[in-house]
Amino acid sequence: MVNEAEAENRELTREDRADLLDSLRTIGERSKSLKEFVTNFKSVNQIAEPILEKIGVREVVNEITRLFAQECFKENITIQFDGSKSDYTISADRNLTMQALIILMKNAIESLANLKAEKHIKIYDDKT
Repeated sequence: MVNEAEAENRELTREDRADLLDSLRTIGERSKSLKEFVTNFKSVNQIAEPILEKIGVREVVNEITRLFAQECFKENITIQFDGSKSDYTISADRNLTMQALIILMKNAIESLANLKAEKHIKIYDDKT
């Protein structure tokens, strides 16, 4: 866009400037996400003793879907949780579980980002 304007010996249009600003914001957000990922990755590699507690699976999944709702909306990705009536618990470290689920969701969102077709993330329980 900037190169095109220079080649045509013209100023950037208002729309070009808005697109450029949006692109810079996106780059800034991605940079921040990458820094957080690196920080979290370091934290994961220096894991303290897990603090086990009973965690409601539905509660944790709902928290994750709320956390990523805006990003999924921006990327036109729908999230479906089929285990919403599940009321079972697991014994796990809440923080480590959340870190793992955040990484999984980020990977899922990023893998769908460039698709043109409908984009869905489906979370379901397979409790048997």
